[in-house]
Amino acid sequence: MRMRSYGAVNFDRILFDHVICVSETILCDHLHVPYALISTRIESLGLGQASWIEKLRKALPWIGVVFLQLVNVGNTIITKAALSEGMHFSMLSCFRNMIASVALLPIVFIQRHSLPNMTMGIFLQILALGVLEPGLDQNFLYAGSKQTPAGFLSCMAGVRPALTFIAAWICSLETVRLNQRHSQAKLIGTIIMAGGAIIIGLYSGPTISSSFHSDVREQVSGVKEDYIVGSTYVFISVVSYVLYIILSGKVVMKYPAPLALTAYVCLTGAIIDTGVALASEVRRKVSWSIGWNITLLCYFYGGLVVSALATYVQNMVINSKGPVFVTAFSPLSMILAILFGLIVLGESVHLGSVIGAILIIGGLFTLLWGKSRREEVQVS
Repeated sequence: MRMRSYGAVNFDRILFDHVICVSETILCDHLHVPYALISTRIESLGLGQASWIEKLRKALPWIGVVFLQLVNVGNTIITKAALSEGMHFSMLSCFRNMIASVALLPIVFIQRHSLPNMTMGIFLQILALGVLEPGLDQNFLYAGSKQTPAGFLSCMAGVRPALTFIAAWICSLETVRLNQRHSQAKLIGTIIMAGGAIIIGLYSGPTISSSFHSDVREQVSGVKEDYIVGSTYVFISVVSYVLYIILSGKVVMKYPAPLALTAYVCLTGAIIDTGVALASEVRRKVSWSIGWNITLLCYFYGGLVVSALATYVQNMVINSKGPVFVTAFSPLSMILAILFGLIVLGESVHLGSVIGAILIIGGLFTLLWGKSRREEVQVS
């Protein structure tokens, strides 16, 4: 039976090769089939290095980032519905990280013997991740969203890929050589995507597709807008998210255990957000009451799907493709939200949304072309 050697550990490749080796052993040793015949048949079926499992493995990061955007759209819809029923966002941050921690920590405990060694440096960086995303990002985003228009939030969310690209460049996580085409493509694509997101946020234009539902929508939140304070909160949230993504890219290389990393970050976030919830909602007993309603669904969706599953997938993609690849797809959630609003909710679609969507898609393809060309150069 032939032996296979491995460089970097790859679970799906090892599992696939193990199945092939076991099959070869059974056929050769027990059924006395010539090994040369088996090897030729395996190669003819495409089960060698260029097998379908390899193609699937290469497609997993792409599937992962699209999954993340679908999760974000679902989270936005469910959260809006829960907030309209009186849910407070500080309670959502608290409960969703609690639920994620309870779901993930038992799995991490079972796998504790196979986890990498935890150094003090990695421990402090994991604490920083918990402060940046579950702590600062989530809470400041909500505080800012109550005091700024929705268009401003869309713009700032669309600028995330550009800021992440610049931060990754500074931290040497992304290689940029302005005299090479693939670097120019990455830079131009990032700028185009940011411009498309800004257009969606600031420019409406004439209505292309409308519904009578949109005619009766009013802003009835009753929250007084404070643009300076609100924009400051949103800016802190965006910077926290970018730093979180960049630091995740560094930590996941030093501590290659995405599931455990996700659990530790959620646990840190649960502790921080519990303190925030106690400080802001301690006198409101109704905020701590849980019933069988949309709020409960929001807590479990945010905990199991967003904080646990989506964060785990995000760490896997960061480990595979880097932080810029993850944030490059974030403007797609804006397009998906527009399509959902048109098809399901009957919302109006304006010219600015169409122009912005075209720019986002064009910029995304430009950026990904630049990254793919860079990977081809590295491989060659």
